[in-house]
Amino acid sequence: AAAAEGAGSGLIVPQTCQKQQHTTKPATTAAAAAATPWYQQRSVVLSLLGYGNTCLLFCALDELTPMFASAPMKQGGLSLHEVQLAGPLAFNGVCLMFISLLAYPRLQRALGTLPLTRIGLVLAVITALLTPSARFAAASSSSSSSVGSGLIGSLPQHAALAKGLSSSSSSSHGTI
Repeated sequence: AAAAEGAGSGLIVPQTCQKQQHTTKPATTAAAAAATPWYQQRSVVLSLLGYGNTCLLFCALDELTPMFASAPMKQGGLSLHEVQLAGPLAFNGVCLMFISLLAYPRLQRALGTLPLTRIGLVLAVITALLTPSARFAAASSSSSSSVGSGLIGSLPQHAALAKGLSSSSSSSHGTI
């Protein structure tokens, strides 16, 4: 009972040798996976695809946000003028610097890189999905075609710009 017959060889092989043969097969599989080039490994390909999609999302948000904000309300935008875009974009830059320099290192030490990355990705998706809903807040806070004080606050530049735009458009194109 202590020995078993080998597979088709006619030799008697102890059971302990058979157990060792079975335990070496997973190691052989791991060695074969290690021999696979890095660019063909599933985890590397998935990581690169995930990072590429994240970069695409952030580039799209960076480029499309000013266009969305300056588009007319009728076309689904916020009807902001160029002067009104400077404040929110500058505030966004200050917040990013604060998070990058002060908050991220502390959060990374406390939570770890992978959990913090997962939290950041979930927040990025939520932000990307909720960005168009700013139009509904703008439409409900302002009855005119410009968001103005509804989202940004009362800006002296907005009043001067609106006054300048209305006088220049009425003088060059007639009355509106």
